[in-house]
Amino acid sequence: MKKIGLITLILISSILSAQDNLYTKIKERLKAEHPEINLENKLIAVNVWSAQDKTSRDMNAELNKAYSIYEFAKLKGGSRGMIGVLVSLNEDLSLNDITLTKDKTEKAISVVSNGLNVSGIKNVIFDSEGTVIQKNLEAGLFKQINQLVTR
Repeated sequence: MKKIGLITLILISSILSAQDNLYTKIKERLKAEHPEINLENKLIAVNVWSAQDKTSRDMNAELNKAYSIYEFAKLKGGSRGMIGVLVSLNEDLSLNDITLTKDKTEKAISVVSNGLNVSGIKNVIFDSEGTVIQKNLEAGLFKQINQLVTR
């Protein structure tokens, strides 16, 4: 009985550390590539996308819209707003730029997935502490963030 509890505890901690690891790595990447952005008390919404996947590109547009509107809003889990991050599975930077420009997703911050463990993740919303609020939404990313607005 104790073994089952221990195994369950180890599995839960490894899952939580994997999520925290993605949050930490994205935050480190943003600090290195965009030092002008203040990450303190901000919710971080991430969408993993590919130029060949229309659904992921549609989510890029939703995330871009949410980031444009709620960048400085008071949100549950992010009292100073949010940051929208687009993690590209494509390593071709020119293809990424062309696709994002074509889709009119210019506000959200684009990064390449190098060094980020995004397998099995479509999108994820982290609060300012790195806790996962929502993960792998099929649609409604904008609506989900809209529900986090505090009044």
